[in-house]
Amino acid sequence: MLAEPSSRQERETIPHMLADRILRLIENPASADPGEFERLMEAARSADTADTEKVSVGLGGAAFEKSLADLLPPGRLPVLALTPGPETLSSTSQSPLVEHLLKNRGASESLRAFGRRGVEIAAGRSWLAARQRDRKPALVVAHSSALADLLQTLARRHLKFRLPHGSTVLDLVTSGEPWCPADLVQDSLAAAERLVRVYTPAGGVTPFVARERGASEPPVFQPPAWTRVRIAEGQPGHLMIFDLAVFEDGGSVEIATRDAATATTAGFQLA
Repeated sequence: MLAEPSSRQERETIPHMLADRILRLIENPASADPGEFERLMEAARSADTADTEKVSVGLGGAAFEKSLADLLPPGRLPVLALTPGPETLSSTSQSPLVEHLLKNRGASESLRAFGRRGVEIAAGRSWLAARQRDRKPALVVAHSSALADLLQTLARRHLKFRLPHGSTVLDLVTSGEPWCPADLVQDSLAAAERLVRVYTPAGGVTPFVARERGASEPPVFQPPAWTRVRIAEGQPGHLMIFDLAVFEDGGSVEIATRDAATATTAGFQLA
């Protein structure tokens, strides 16, 4: 627990100290002392929102990188984004993750194939053909509906591609909406084994990641060390998320989502 501030200078310094401690937890969760999350959560709850908005130590970027650390190769790689841009009214809670990947991980071949009318099929098809030719690991990041739209269109045209070895497909899922079928990803891209479901709640920062467990079984999302999850009012029930990475944005670290979920031994499944 951080000491109570005795001056304005100390009051403005404490949020930076707290953010640094959260950052260390995100970057190296194995080194955290028992009860560290609970102590940080208590301090974050009592912090002045006006001061937390001034903090900038990169909690969001660190949360993105740590959550996806074992899924992406190091360095930059070609990224295909099937999501609206952040400037549009249809941007979502997953938009910051996509923008982070394009800016910090995207190579020169990266492309957003999503316009005012939705998925730009021709652009996506050309990008996939180029990746098949150059054989470099690549990343596809897409909302479930957009990914299914592209792949179903390719299937109707009898077009199939093979993503290079080491590639990843991030399926950005939303509660209550169907995710892109694994067999469709396999048939169109030969990449079902690299299909990863990602869920970010409205108001949250941290992406919750699950590897595909089969076409008919809902994926299990596993909370990382700087988050906690609680299911309220039954099974399935309302999903409550505690996300320390939100602290830097001045938002509430307690997120009462409108999503329904079921608890599992490893995490939770969206209902």
